[in-house]
Amino acid sequence: MNKMLTFRLDDIAPGLKRDNFKRIEEIFDEYDIKPIIGVVPQNEDPHLVVDEIDEGFWDDIRRLQDKGWIIAQHGYRHVYSNECSGLLDANPFSEFAGIPYDEQLSMISKGKEILESHGLNPTFFMAPGHTFDENTLKALSTSGIKHITDGYSLQPYEREGITFYPCRLSEPAIPEGCDTVCIHLNNWGEYEFENLREFLAEHKDICAGFDKLTDEIKPVAYNKNVRNQERRYIRKKSIKRKLLSKRFIGDERWQSYLQKSYSSNRYLKTIKRILYLPTLFINAVRMIAFLLIFLFLLRSVSYVMRTNGESKDRFAGFYAEKKDSIDILMFGSSTVGTSFSAPYMWGRYGFTSYPLSTNSLRPKAIPYLIEEGLKYQSPKLLVIEMRTFIADDAMMASDEGHIRETVDNMRYSLNRIRAINALTEEFDDKLPFYLDIIKYHPNWGMLLEPDEWKKFNYTDYNELKGFSVLAHTEGYRDETPN
Repeated sequence: MNKMLTFRLDDIAPGLKRDNFKRIEEIFDEYDIKPIIGVVPQNEDPHLVVDEIDEGFWDDIRRLQDKGWIIAQHGYRHVYSNECSGLLDANPFSEFAGIPYDEQLSMISKGKEILESHGLNPTFFMAPGHTFDENTLKALSTSGIKHITDGYSLQPYEREGITFYPCRLSEPAIPEGCDTVCIHLNNWGEYEFENLREFLAEHKDICAGFDKLTDEIKPVAYNKNVRNQERRYIRKKSIKRKLLSKRFIGDERWQSYLQKSYSSNRYLKTIKRILYLPTLFINAVRMIAFLLIFLFLLRSVSYVMRTNGESKDRFAGFYAEKKDSIDILMFGSSTVGTSFSAPYMWGRYGFTSYPLSTNSLRPKAIPYLIEEGLKYQSPKLLVIEMRTFIADDAMMASDEGHIRETVDNMRYSLNRIRAINALTEEFDDKLPFYLDIIKYHPNWGMLLEPDEWKKFNYTDYNELKGFSVLAHTEGYRDETPN
């Protein structure tokens, strides 16, 4: 299914916040996006009047219509008269749902006439509060409006002679299929505008005007699949509504969390969103328990999702060894793990050993591996293989893959942080090294590998004691000058 994200502006009426309206028009013009705007025909909702009434309001709306912006009739007076949640169970209030058909037809017809008197051609209906019922659909069809910007499916669909275009989002996000972001401009501040601009710049390939959505995406029939999609979303929304109730989080606390944790840097925003999560909970015990469980799962799941290989197996095997049971610890590059057989040495000479080695190990990493080894073992001898001491360190310093073989397989600790600081001097963005879930989050397939879950706690007993058996040999010619 093609991904496409478009935008709708709600509560467009005389008295809206003009500066915000002008600013979002500039942003959409910059990215050639023509949204759908919901114009209230005869506004009687005082909450929508937040600025001085602009005498040129209707001229501006006609100008936008001429520019290609799609006009939607946003109800009639925008006054909620009952507590009916309508077909989509959206909100416990409505201007239309629960009202008799004849009355709804009159409201819709009068609203449409008002918009047409101002030179507008409303081809869509946008229900205040997203609430409407079967009578609304019949009244719309009779009035000649055949489209609604609402619905919880992953694609447009037709129902009762009306085409529904899904609208599930309140802020920009990558959609599962087709979706629309519902924007209430009167409530927007700097955070929302910067977040929109940042999202459009990063995901302009999936963002489009509403005209493109209606032209390119063919609606499907309202069938069992569509109905199940909407039911799943309604269940999710019900859970979110309970979480945002005053008993748990509260909508104000949620909005405060989003703003405090915002950053234009996506990595920093991820970190801040994680760090600010406990502020959503009032109860201190819940906060602490949630944070501890989250950090434990983040640490452990991150390790499972890391790319598997000999180095990961070798380090997991080292951490699984009994404390102070190793006589000799060995450090170096791949030669150590493939040329020195710890099981053979134990059987032949009676001493225990273990290699803490990775491919193309930088000499600069060895002190940190020695410190890591000495935290768990008290060896009688340390052996350092020096093959990479004569290698080009500048080249090794930019080799992310081999650096990760070392630091990604160390347990989270201050020593690991120091190792990252020392080995990533060539990298401007070090955050994916400290929080490597950023690097490996696409590796969800690793969670389906039973053998990888054995390393959940960084341990997995290694019967070969870190020795890697080679299935073949390669020739080598020494080209060192005499």
